[in-house]
Amino acid sequence: MSVNVQDLEEVEGRVVTDSVHERFRQTRVHCDDCNRDISGNWAAIRKHFDDSHPSDRHCCYCKGKVFTYRTIMTIDSRESSDSFVYHKCKHKEQLQTNTSKEPT
Repeated sequence: MSVNVQDLEEVEGRVVTDSVHERFRQTRVHCDDCNRDISGNWAAIRKHFDDSHPSDRHCCYCKGKVFTYRTIMTIDSRESSDSFVYHKCKHKEQLQTNTSKEPT
């Protein structure tokens, strides 16, 4: 079986091997409040920011704690980050509880 060199070049032109591809990026989540890294999935983020976690910021609607964290991405030894706010607002739950009560 003979292989045409021109066919190989066309196939190689469509293969993604660049180190910037998302499979090669290292991403971690950093909690700004306690200065710790946490695993970067939603379950770990929700578990980390429980009611016992310290925060000096509070929601204006439910008075619950508001947290900040950063996703830090490392590409070719360079870091970039994006900041996010995490809060599980209980304002809607409080409204539903108040409206479902029968008047006394």
